[in-house]
Amino acid sequence: MNSLLNRRAALAVLALAPLAHGAAAAEWLGSNSEAVTCLVHDLVGAAGGSISAEHGIGQMKRSEYSRTAPPARLSAQRAIKAALDPHGIM
Repeated sequence: MNSLLNRRAALAVLALAPLAHGAAAAEWLGSNSEAVTCLVHDLVGAAGGSISAEHGIGQMKRSEYSRTAPPARLSAQRAIKAALDPHGIM
């Protein structure tokens, strides 16, 4: 995890909430926002967390979730989706 902390990036945090139920949502600005996103998601994963929540992944985090989620989880989720949505309309 120290190598993750050594990756530096300047950012402006716009919002951080709601921590009460163990989840956090943050938005940041800057030319390096993709690097910040990768850093935050790597730190969350290293701490045993996940970037998904009760609302799912969504389009914005789809590629990042594919990068950070365990392959077995992705495979199980794809199998469930295929069973529930065989025509890919959802």
